[in-house]
Amino acid sequence: MGCFQSLDDKRRGTFAADWTPLEYAAVSGFGGPAKFCPLDALVVEYLGGKGKELKDKIGEMPLSEDKAKELVKEVWEGMKNLHKSLSEKKDDDKADAVYGCYSGKEAFTQMDACMVDFAANSHSELKWPEEAPAEKPAGMEDGGEGE
Repeated sequence: MGCFQSLDDKRRGTFAADWTPLEYAAVSGFGGPAKFCPLDALVVEYLGGKGKELKDKIGEMPLSEDKAKELVKEVWEGMKNLHKSLSEKKDDDKADAVYGCYSGKEAFTQMDACMVDFAANSHSELKWPEEAPAEKPAGMEDGGEGE
């Protein structure tokens, strides 16, 4: 009769270690974002803490083109930071090495695919992989001025 070990409890247990359970991202009464879904925790942190609204952070909808570009740049920088941290584990085949769910190789491959997709669909001038800065010809390191 009671709800001990209910179906939802079993589902939560299944997805507790998974950081991408979008269909369970907003379950109420489970202790809040820090207790269930890291995706929710990221949103709360981005907004500036509990009780903050999305409009307080990014403004009213629809967004202006300038605000959209600013947000794309902010998201892109965060994605690059995550990609860089995952690159340190990209050769790790150990299961559950990243976020307790993915091998380093799998997490890096998925993040790299996200980078390509985001760059292609962001309606910005993003490129992935980013082009390395052009090297200066020999003798041009100090600005290229002669004697």
